[in-house]
Amino acid sequence: RIRHRAPRAAASVPTRTEGEIRDLDIAFYERRAGEDTASASDRSQLAGLYLQRARTSGSFPDYERAERAARQSLGLRTAHNGQTFWLLASALLARHDFVGAHRVAEQADSLEPGNTNHVALLGEIELELGDYDAAARHFASLHFDSDQFTVAARVARSRELTGHDDAARRLLHAAIARVDRRDDLPKEQIAWFHYRLGELELRTGHLDSAEASFLRGLRVFPDDYRVLGGLARLESARRHWQRAIDFGNQAVAVQLDPATLGTISDAYLAL
Repeated sequence: RIRHRAPRAAASVPTRTEGEIRDLDIAFYERRAGEDTASASDRSQLAGLYLQRARTSGSFPDYERAERAARQSLGLRTAHNGQTFWLLASALLARHDFVGAHRVAEQADSLEPGNTNHVALLGEIELELGDYDAAARHFASLHFDSDQFTVAARVARSRELTGHDDAARRLLHAAIARVDRRDDLPKEQIAWFHYRLGELELRTGHLDSAEASFLRGLRVFPDDYRVLGGLARLESARRHWQRAIDFGNQAVAVQLDPATLGTISDAYLAL
């Protein structure tokens, strides 16, 4: 009697996570930058990858690496390198160097006057500096379409700070509708938009809407410490102290954020 062997299943190739792919890309561009000391584009790519990883993990050393790589890129070339100015300003903003970020954004705008992204960036930094008149002038000069969701988020921040919550909400909803249809964006970036809307809803007392936004962000990127911190603040507002502690502990396990630590402390005190 002849026995037929069952065909072997093909060996499965483990699927790499987005973070693992990014780390491989970082190693690749670090190697290229080391081999080609005159490549501005490789250093710009590296700055963007460091910045993306920093936003995912809250790693301040990665923000420093992003700043260093962006400065090296701009030291090699400023013409046709507008994206790198944006990366450098973003790294400085994350480190709360608002004066330095404003200087970089002004230089970018001088090289490409009227560039929508640069003008919106200037306005956002001026909000952080407390120069609301200058920010208002820059935001008033903007003309952008719905595909420019990053610009829309910055304008929404301006609307929120000037008391136009409904306008800010509409802008964020429109931006999120665009972002959610994109399959080429990092998960942390998509989650950030939902986090941003959740924070607005929380600050304006719309707790159920805030929860829905935070949970959508968490479905996109389950380890997002910003979203987890937002959920901790939401549960604290509801006086659900143990849930606030649980979400807060998940957040600070990724990144020790002082605001989230404060929320955890308040919840323990309430208990």
